[in-house]
Amino acid sequence: MRRGTKLSRSKTQYMCMNERESGGMVKIQGVEVMKVDEFKCLGSTVQSNGQCTREVKKRVQAGWSRWRCVSGVLCDRRMAARVKGRVYKTVVRPAMMYMAWRRYTTDKRQEAEMEVVELKMLRFSLGVNRTDRIRNEFIRGTAHVEHFGDKVREARLRWFGHVQRKDIVIILDKEC
Repeated sequence: MRRGTKLSRSKTQYMCMNERESGGMVKIQGVEVMKVDEFKCLGSTVQSNGQCTREVKKRVQAGWSRWRCVSGVLCDRRMAARVKGRVYKTVVRPAMMYMAWRRYTTDKRQEAEMEVVELKMLRFSLGVNRTDRIRNEFIRGTAHVEHFGDKVREARLRWFGHVQRKDIVIILDKEC
């Protein structure tokens, strides 16, 4: 009786992270394995250069998709700005932040891209154009919405606290 994992030589692929020299080749039982620059792992796109540009674009698309689902509320002129902000924070922002704080690290440029998208959505929902020359702080204050980067950092710190406390509990249980 044979045990273990079966490996498909024709479907197997590999990826090297931050590779310095190219030209290496991997073979399994004489069959060359195809090298890829990116792959999907648990729903996230992992790139060989270590960046997460595809993942950021996917999160932006998810945010716009959620925004379109609730655009009837967000674009209603009779709705108060604070209510629009609450709807945005409970429906749209979680779609954009989904696993952003745990799966990948964002640099300043990607964080700025998410902020730009967030402000486009808020401006559109409040009926404000860029030509109106209203400051971003005023728009955020009107809708009672904090900076996207601050919320990502807050979520990361909350997650880190959970991980840190969990490790302490495990250590205490083993010593007793």
